[in-house]
Amino acid sequence: MGTHGAVVTQEVTSAACISGWDGHCDAASCGSSVGTTVDLVDPSALVGG
Repeated sequence: MGTHGAVVTQEVTSAACISGWDGHCDAASCGSSVGTTVDLVDPSALVGG
């Protein structure tokens, strides 16, 4: 995990479809996302926390 201001970068270490979200999940693309990174906005950084 790394940060740059309000952006947090995390590595995807595991991925699987979640029951109830199956219509929005492609099992093949879930598995291929392992090892990639995802940039997310840290809400606490936005509100000054």
